[in-house]
Amino acid sequence: MRLHKYPFMALPLAVSVLAALLASCAGAPKTKPEVPPRKPPSITPSAPPTPAPNPTIVAVQSAKSELASGDAKAAAESLGKLAAANPSDLELKRLQASALVSAGKLSDARSLLDGILAGHPNDVDTLTMAAEVARFQNDGNGRKAYLNAAIATSPERASVQVAWGEYWLDQHDWAAAQTAFSKASAVDRSNADAFKGLGQALYRLGKYDDAEKALDTALVLDPNDAYTWSDRSKVRYQLGMYADSEADLGQAIAKAPNAAWPYIDRARFRIDTKRYAEAAADLDDAVKAEPDYFLPYLYRAAIFVRTGKDAEALADYDMVVKLQPDYWYAYESAGLCAFRLARWHTAGIRFEKAYASAPTRSDYAVLGAIALLRAGDLAQGRELAGKAAAKLDRDAEHSRWTILRLFQDMNDLTTDLEIGAQSEQKLDLRAEMLFSLGEYWIIRGKPDLGAKYLQLAHDLNRQGSIQYSLIVAELARSGSQASH
Repeated sequence: MRLHKYPFMALPLAVSVLAALLASCAGAPKTKPEVPPRKPPSITPSAPPTPAPNPTIVAVQSAKSELASGDAKAAAESLGKLAAANPSDLELKRLQASALVSAGKLSDARSLLDGILAGHPNDVDTLTMAAEVARFQNDGNGRKAYLNAAIATSPERASVQVAWGEYWLDQHDWAAAQTAFSKASAVDRSNADAFKGLGQALYRLGKYDDAEKALDTALVLDPNDAYTWSDRSKVRYQLGMYADSEADLGQAIAKAPNAAWPYIDRARFRIDTKRYAEAAADLDDAVKAEPDYFLPYLYRAAIFVRTGKDAEALADYDMVVKLQPDYWYAYESAGLCAFRLARWHTAGIRFEKAYASAPTRSDYAVLGAIALLRAGDLAQGRELAGKAAAKLDRDAEHSRWTILRLFQDMNDLTTDLEIGAQSEQKLDLRAEMLFSLGEYWIIRGKPDLGAKYLQLAHDLNRQGSIQYSLIVAELARSGSQASH
């Protein structure tokens, strides 16, 4: 995995390419004209005619403005018209393809590039661009085919070696990536991407001194790349240069103040150094920068849990699954927060959703049933326990099956569970059984008896188990004195 994925033909880059194209369209500067001979004062010279605007310059300026405003679709349309009017200009077509990528139209961009290659199969710039589009489409075979064609045409070209280096980074072949980027940097000492990639490969290989040198060069060549500042920060962290590492993260933020990721990177640094308030402040800024990105909520929630702010953590975990529904792990964390807060119905629903997402985790069903029963949702809690019990192999998972059947039946027949807890050799499972007995008796209106079982579970000190923080919270609610 790369330290960072560089955005393909990002809007600022496309704008800069368009600016260069504008300069080329304008032509070379004119030499100063000779002073014409003086005319008799009685003759008034006529004003020179206003030259008609160059249509190519006008069209490129329009596309530049559209890209700068974030309207990649309109820019792609403008560049398409311009390319159609200038069919022999491959650069215009490539610019159109980059705008299509920015607009999310990957298939259209690739079709356009393939059209160029049909007439110009050895055009290296088009081959490497097509390879990058194929990467975004997760088409590894297509990407490799373009790169093979590019290297067959121009094996010593730096941009081709850079493209191969990025391919090897994605394949986690760090040594091959180092070789490709080293070739690129040797061929073209001014190629910033070659040194950026070399630094990434060397970092992955644990060659931190050499990685720092490569990234130093990259920053000299391209000091405004926020990703490279962050990459060097990671290298310097491994070298024990903590102050310099944090300073680099500050530079990354300064270069990309409206992006979430540099704030997240610095927050992670500050979490590692146990500066939770500063880390939370960085994550606040990340949320402000990109409120629809789930990751800062996830990290901030973890800080809230660590600092005992379960209500705030619950709100953030709920945002995580709202923004990223596939990240079902947040349901577990949200359920734990709600349970510790005694928000029983909320906890039950979150654990039920976690179990639906991970049906092999029957412990989620146990916690969900307990929470729903504590909330007074008797039918829903018993139903969840029963469904989960029916999916278990009674012989292979007898202890968990016994727990679930107890909450399904609610018949006070706890003997099997009590005997099983005494003989269970797996301490985490024994603690879960005792916890479940404690919760059962609280649900049945015998909180003192429940607290005794919870204390026995706590005494096992299984701090890595999912139930441990819940046991601590329950004992605190009951006024019992924990022995650890």
